[in-house]
Amino acid sequence: MTVDFKYLELIKDVNEKVDFLIKSFESRNEKRWLSTKELSNYLDYSEDRIHKLKGVEFMEGVHYHKTAGKLLFDITKIDNWVMGITTEQSINTENYINELFDDILTSNEKNTTIAAS
Repeated sequence: MTVDFKYLELIKDVNEKVDFLIKSFESRNEKRWLSTKELSNYLDYSEDRIHKLKGVEFMEGVHYHKTAGKLLFDITKIDNWVMGITTEQSINTENYINELFDDILTSNEKNTTIAAS
């Protein structure tokens, strides 16, 4: 097998760029809870539009919580809303995954018991 040395130099360059991207991603300050103004900037909606969505699309206790007179929006639930994932779908997916893991664990325990016999 022959290795063309020009590709080794490209690998070094790609590695440096990947390292830069990883560091940039890790240094990003991810917030879970956003104020109305922050959510307005995040979604590029006016603050009035955000308030109108409160009773129609955003549900209290799911998409937002009112704490000490301030609205705090859960960014993960808002992202799901943007992607069209309903709360029920999200819960059903979580339940499905949990049940799948339980089935796998139960199956492994049965196989271990049978193998030990």
